[in-house]
Amino acid sequence: TRKFLRLAMKKEKSDNQQEKLQAAEHYLQAILQCLKEGKNESDDEVTGIMYKLGDLYFSVGNNNEAISIYERAFLPYGNPQTFEKLDGKTKLRAIGVAHKLGELYANNMDLSNAQYYFEWATKVLMESAQNIPPKISNGPLRPLDSIKPPEWATNQDLAITFEALARIYQRQEKPHMALVVYLRALQIVEKETGGWSLFGPSKTDQIWCRRAIISNNVADCLVNQGKLNEALSWAKRANEFAKKPKDQLLCAECENSTIFNIGTILEMKSEFNEAIQNYNQVIDSSTVSYEQAQLARQKLANLVEKKSKNAEKK
Repeated sequence: TRKFLRLAMKKEKSDNQQEKLQAAEHYLQAILQCLKEGKNESDDEVTGIMYKLGDLYFSVGNNNEAISIYERAFLPYGNPQTFEKLDGKTKLRAIGVAHKLGELYANNMDLSNAQYYFEWATKVLMESAQNIPPKISNGPLRPLDSIKPPEWATNQDLAITFEALARIYQRQEKPHMALVVYLRALQIVEKETGGWSLFGPSKTDQIWCRRAIISNNVADCLVNQGKLNEALSWAKRANEFAKKPKDQLLCAECENSTIFNIGTILEMKSEFNEAIQNYNQVIDSSTVSYEQAQLARQKLANLVEKKSKNAEKK
């Protein structure tokens, strides 16, 4: 097994596509060797190799093979009675596999299957009772105060899962469902305490940035429900959060996104002059990405043309 793993990891580092495919073959050989030695597919060593293989397939653009491997890794966790008997570490691993599958299906534009796996992860984290059904119901979710993650998980695990599920609902154009789940994620994040990190941004800065991102998504959901005044309030709130981190580059992309969203909402409210100011602010930002700047320029050009036509009519 170690021999095959060494060969796989060596080939995987290559920029050559053919060698990467050879690495995949070596990972498969390592899995087969483990099974020959009497291990089963739910053992740490085997699932660890499956994760490496799934990630490798994803890196070379083979989403279907990646999905196939991760579904194989997920198979031991699908039975609720079996799942309940697993230890906390293994349950968290199952949550991770479900997240991987949700992301891969989302990348494949198969949002129905992505929803299934993120709902499964959410249900498992929300429920501490035995006999957890593998699929969440379509009924209303319980109030946040009654939701406590099991002892083997954290609030952070729950918040990340909520966010992932909400993004899928948002892409499915289900703003009402996305809004509920985003608000739950935000409530959990707001309870997080700050602190300093020896490496990278402080935890306090990261919390501000996450609050900004989720609040901005809440604003988008409200726009899709036609609640423009509420959406504008949330977009402005997101902008304030994005300005909080001491590391100004940490949340720069989100800050520009909130400014753009405020401009879009103002335009929808026919407050054109204010909208133009926001689009110009995005374009003039020193931290704006090329894509953000181009989008703002397009919106600005369209709005200026709209104003001109309205003036001619008058």
